[in-house]
Formats: sequence, C-alpha cells, structure tokens
Amino acid sequence: MPARALSPNSSLIGKVLCRNDVVSTPLAQQAFAIADAVLAQDDRVAELLGSWKIQV
Repeated sequence: MPARALSPNSSLIGKVLCRNDVVSTPLAQQAFAIADAVLAQDDRVAELLGSWKIQV
C-alpha cells in the first residue's frame, strides 16, 4: 500500500514512510522481517497468496 494512502492520524502508525525511505537503511531488516512474518503466519494473507508460500 502506498504510504500516501495511509492515514497519518492512526493510533497504530507512528510515522508513515515510503519504500525508498526504508530500503538500504538499518530499518529495512526489521521492516522486511515483519512483512515476512505476516506473509508466513496470517491465514487471511495466506488465502490471498494461494499456493505461493514464503520460505522462513
């Protein structure tokens, strides 16, 4: 989801960053680990992925 589509007033979001603000920074490893965990463990996302599975 593009950062501009997220509400900056959400209590769940501390700061909205664009992809380019994260890639090649120390934050990237943590951001990708969170995304990988969601892809691997959330059944709602698994339904959308179909037969594609993330390797953890």
